[in-house]
Amino acid sequence: MKKFILTALILFGGISCWATEYLQPEISRFWLARLADASPETAIKIQADNDGFLDLMPLVNNQPSPDKEVILEGTLYSDKAGFVLLGFGADWWCSIKINGEEIYSNLRPWENYSGAGGNQDAPISKTNQIIKVWLAEGNNELIMQVRSGSNGCSAAIAVLPPEPEYLARVAKGVQIDHYFPAEPKILVPPFPTNSSPNEDELIINFQTEGRIACGVRYREVGQSDWQTVYELLGHQIRTDRDWHRLVLRDLKPDTEYEYQIIMHNPQSYEPVLDTEVYRVKTLPSKGNAVSFFVISDTQYTDSPRQDYMAGYRKNSPLDNAQMVIHLGDIYNWFSPLNIPDIVLPLCMNGNKFVPYIQIRGNHEYRGTDPGGFFRYFGTENEQSYFAFTAGDAIFIVLDTGEDNPPMKGSTNMLFAQDSLLAAERAWLEELIVSPEFKEAKFKIVFSHAAPHMDGSYISGFARRLTDGIFTGSNPSAPISLWMAGHVHFYARTNPENPAECYARLNSAPDGALMPPSTQFPLILMEGPGFVADTCASFITIDGDTLELTAFDEKGRIFDRVKISPDGKIIESAPGKELNHFIVE
Repeated sequence: MKKFILTALILFGGISCWATEYLQPEISRFWLARLADASPETAIKIQADNDGFLDLMPLVNNQPSPDKEVILEGTLYSDKAGFVLLGFGADWWCSIKINGEEIYSNLRPWENYSGAGGNQDAPISKTNQIIKVWLAEGNNELIMQVRSGSNGCSAAIAVLPPEPEYLARVAKGVQIDHYFPAEPKILVPPFPTNSSPNEDELIINFQTEGRIACGVRYREVGQSDWQTVYELLGHQIRTDRDWHRLVLRDLKPDTEYEYQIIMHNPQSYEPVLDTEVYRVKTLPSKGNAVSFFVISDTQYTDSPRQDYMAGYRKNSPLDNAQMVIHLGDIYNWFSPLNIPDIVLPLCMNGNKFVPYIQIRGNHEYRGTDPGGFFRYFGTENEQSYFAFTAGDAIFIVLDTGEDNPPMKGSTNMLFAQDSLLAAERAWLEELIVSPEFKEAKFKIVFSHAAPHMDGSYISGFARRLTDGIFTGSNPSAPISLWMAGHVHFYARTNPENPAECYARLNSAPDGALMPPSTQFPLILMEGPGFVADTCASFITIDGDTLELTAFDEKGRIFDRVKISPDGKIIESAPGKELNHFIVE
């Protein structure tokens, strides 16, 4: 009945008045707080700071653990009914109810918590999670249940202004089912991805406020005629999506195109052109040089993440890259929240884009919406593995799956490992006999995990996937280079001496690198938690030489290497930050 009334209000009750107007209601500054297993009479009054932060450590006697829960009771007062953006975070699990109805929860039974789910960001702040909720007129009862982490107990909750960066980060999950905006608006600019084997295609991805009909028109720069492509369902333009994914076909290689978004007004259905015209250059064809930027494992908290991405834009050769490759684990779980913070700073500069390629890492298997990966990345037929050509190289993108057996409380329990292994290996066996693979001068593999680290669950998958093809004692399809992440430290191996490596570590990595049978150089990328948090590589392939430069977000170079098409090291120039190891 409640849903019917809400739908009737939307359809008949003045949509343009409140459907896109976000209220700024008054939220409690003082909260009643108590332990969940204590009676309401024991509740004490605590005060939030100006950012809505609440220190709950005194309630758990400064001894946090996942079996301790705190109940917070407050109010949201609004002088009229309408939508509000509610931002919040908690250390480490929470649920939120408004007027007795649960609108958000990431709680798990504490006995099975195993690190899964939860806030997934630190420090705790009002912008960790953002949801759109409906408030009634007057006082709205707000209850937040917080389950302590192992190292802290706190919460933050506040009403956020309807700024584009917040609207674009509205968390998927429990949402109002029917939302019709009064006018079309783009929240995430249309960035291009490349997951097609055809070099004459690009996929344009963007997000709108609300579910509206959209298309893309495009043309070669300097030409007058536009071509237009729409998302269709039953030969009608779709109106059921707020994230849009359209394929541009029959493009010329190494050519600059301009494109513009068409949105249909959700009230009149008239087409409206976005005011911005964007540009993208397609990848080069055979015989031409190609350059690209590679990064991996960007599971940083908000502040370092933004600083690091801005640093690479300012201090690296990113502006000269013809594409950007992310080797997976864009964050601790898959969420569209990370696209404005990580994807756009890497592939967008003003109104110009370069194609962005996202590899699926183990953390993309987790979170409340792991299937969302395919709304933004992957192929048209929903594969997470693919290959494409650019210049004289073929790039093979592999999905190496999860890094753990099924864990209670995690969506990795849903990982159909045998199914992926069989399908991906069959595809790989077809790929290596294709003309595209055979004729490519350089053959480069990108994956999240590499086939090293004996005993590792994810590396075992990579070995089974590629044994006898790229790896093993007698591979049938030798490659030039394999690049991966996952281990969170930079390392480079020498195929002529598999026991030798250069690593950005203080001590040898205990035999965790390449087994002796590997006949190609492996380069591993940095991630949070080791000697350094971040690094990136800029790679150019020109003629018979691949040259890689590795650097941090300040532009400080710590490694250079040149590689031949057969995977031999032509020249090695490790910097002082790299230590030389012989792995037993």
